[in-house]
Amino acid sequence: MTRIFRVTTQHFASFIMMLAILVITSSSSVTTNSNLRRREQQWRRKTAMLGGFSKIPVDDEDMLAAARFAFHEYLNIDENKHLKSLAHAFSIGEASRQVVAGMNYKILLILLGRGECVAAAEVKVYRDLDRRFRLLSSNGVGCTAANADGI
Repeated sequence: MTRIFRVTTQHFASFIMMLAILVITSSSSVTTNSNLRRREQQWRRKTAMLGGFSKIPVDDEDMLAAARFAFHEYLNIDENKHLKSLAHAFSIGEASRQVVAGMNYKILLILLGRGECVAAAEVKVYRDLDRRFRLLSSNGVGCTAANADGI
């Protein structure tokens, strides 16, 4: 009877050892897979699609120059002239750029009056090789849409 107990104990010890090895190897492969996924996501963020728009920081100097231009141009569009007396400043919700023969900027422009959102617009600005700007498009999205985007 003692001998049977030893065999059972040995089997139990072997089982525990194999279980521990299985847990260690499976957790390391999970970690490896999550590390690979994380590295791939970081790489994708860093490398924009060739010819496509890529996000840029909202404090990028060239983009801010484009945003200042877009702010004044947007207020001079006939349908937005009523905003001229309300909007005295702007904020950037998000921005991206595309390298072309020059540079395209897509900017979520938030028009501010007395520190609050008066209006918001998605604008697209082109800067040519001589560093001149042109407003390509503008689409009023409203303050609620700008707030929904996390601004």
